[in-house]
Amino acid sequence: METEELKRELAKFEGRRGNKYPEELRDAVVALSNRNKSLGKSLRETAEELGMSAQTLGYWRALARNDSGKLTRVAVVGESSAARGSLVVEYGPLRVSGLDLAAVAELMRRLA
Repeated sequence: METEELKRELAKFEGRRGNKYPEELRDAVVALSNRNKSLGKSLRETAEELGMSAQTLGYWRALARNDSGKLTRVAVVGESSAARGSLVVEYGPLRVSGLDLAAVAELMRRLA
């Protein structure tokens, strides 16, 4: 489906309680978003074109990558000298980079 067709389909669900979108529609939106990303468009630009929130689009993309949609438990082990200052943490549309391990731990504490 093209952008305008997807926008029309998404609009059919506005204002509905619970906003239950069909899986086929979510898959088509994610496919368009992935194509747009490969062309250099941001998630926010795609969401605006479709008339939806960037947060919802990011969530749908995260679900498409990981069916559970939940955070994955990880173990933090010693910091190697190669990793110092170049830590990258990603989840859905969120990306944090350039922090050392202590700064990431502090960020997580503040966000909790």
